[in-house]
Amino acid sequence: MLFCNQTNRNSNNNTRYLLLLKKGLLMKRFLLSSAILMLALATSADTYPYLSFKKTDGTAVTFGVESLSMTFTDSGSKLTVTDGSTSQTFSVADIAKMFFATSNTTGISEMTTAKGDMQVYTTSGTYVGKFANTRSLDEAVEPGIYLVKQNGKTRKIAVR
Repeated sequence: MLFCNQTNRNSNNNTRYLLLLKKGLLMKRFLLSSAILMLALATSADTYPYLSFKKTDGTAVTFGVESLSMTFTDSGSKLTVTDGSTSQTFSVADIAKMFFATSNTTGISEMTTAKGDMQVYTTSGTYVGKFANTRSLDEAVEPGIYLVKQNGKTRKIAVR
């Protein structure tokens, strides 16, 4: 009976040891993966000026990498990304894809000064008005995303 209790005690100790070893290996795997990701970020940032996040709802958000900062909060369930001028917090579960890009991949074009009146609409299709130039548009509308029809072409713009 004494031998049997000693065997059970050794078996329990071995099980605890294996569990601790498994947890340690998982932690090492996580740390190694994190180090590889950070190394990839550091080496890729020189050749790609943007880091883009594609969310599960299909929208994309792009940040410049020059002064990029990423912080995990809420036990790793939230990611806050800051690029010096903008900051956004994502739920990690909502991020479908993260990738480096050579251009801003949000699908919003920069406004150029072209001749002709601009007809402006909200993203839901509501007509906002007709504007002669981008300055009058910036002064008249709230910050947000708009559709601009000008010279037979339609494009998305962001007013900040």
